[in-house]
Amino acid sequence: MRKTTLSDHDAVKRAAQYLLREGLATYAEIAAVSGRSRQIVRIWAIELDAETARQERLEKLWQRALRESK
Repeated sequence: MRKTTLSDHDAVKRAAQYLLREGLATYAEIAAVSGRSRQIVRIWAIELDAETARQERLEKLWQRALRESK
């Protein structure tokens, strides 16, 4: 049985969605590394509520930075 592979587009979309879901990168950053337009990345992000994920991630990082700076 032959293993089915993802198309390049699907693989890039899944990788982008992972970064967006985890709040690890912005639309512009993902667009730059993936070679896709910011508009496409934004469409993928809307499906995930990526803005909220990014805000939550930044809040956690901010709180950790405050604790470590004391």
